[in-house]
Amino acid sequence: MAAAVLLGTSVLAASAAGVGPFGGPVSGERIVVVESGQTLSGLAESYLPGRVIGDGVAAIQIANGLSSEHVQAGQRLVIPAR
Repeated sequence: MAAAVLLGTSVLAASAAGVGPFGGPVSGERIVVVESGQTLSGLAESYLPGRVIGDGVAAIQIANGLSSEHVQAGQRLVIPAR
């Protein structure tokens, strides 16, 4: 039973981090690597069309545990499902 609780806890933690139980993104999400010059607002506009840009930025921040809008080239980000 302890193993089941541990596994369940691990899956919940992974899902909260935007990672599925086998290390890939949660269904409907995608992983992108930030390129030089990209911004969260630009990523939100590209990958979350139809959303208000500020809402898309907030969704990306929440999915990645970001406290600011600053991102760096090479950083891997989870883009939440639309």
